[in-house]
Amino acid sequence: MLVTVGACATSPARLPPPNAPPAYQPAPPAAPGPDTPLPAEPPVIRERYGLLTSAIDLLAVIPLVAWTFEPADFYLAVPTLLAVPLVHAAKGQSEHAGLSLLGRAAVLGAIYLAADADRDACEGGDLFCYPGRTSLAITALLVPLITIDALFARTEHLDDSWLRLPSLGVSTTAEGGRVLTLGGAF
Repeated sequence: MLVTVGACATSPARLPPPNAPPAYQPAPPAAPGPDTPLPAEPPVIRERYGLLTSAIDLLAVIPLVAWTFEPADFYLAVPTLLAVPLVHAAKGQSEHAGLSLLGRAAVLGAIYLAADADRDACEGGDLFCYPGRTSLAITALLVPLITIDALFARTEHLDDSWLRLPSLGVSTTAEGGRVLTLGGAF
């Protein structure tokens, strides 16, 4: 009689070194539920100030018309030249201010030339002389410039109150745990 006794032995599993990172991978974060708010962008405030520039231009036309009759009084053209570009600059729109200033300088030069031609034509001593070139220059050049300035008179900036809102976050401790944090500017 032959009896065979055997045992199947396998080597034990190797243990990781004591300082090795864990062999398991943490589960990826779950997708937010339907009632979990998603991170939001700060709101953008869009401000239009075209009515302000139009009102300033309307008031600035009064001394401009007086300037066309008295070109030596150049200070009468200054409100038309500088008022709206200063509003653009005050609203932080320096590129609009520069373009507006250049356009207004060109229009004022054309109005000056038209007024000069009208003065020469009216020196004949007529009882009534209508400054047609000046009226045409003001209407054809200044009105579109005022309209364009009013259409592009807008600014956008982030809502400052957004920066003062508290924010929630998750931090990892030295032991690997997670901690809920609350931060903000107070």
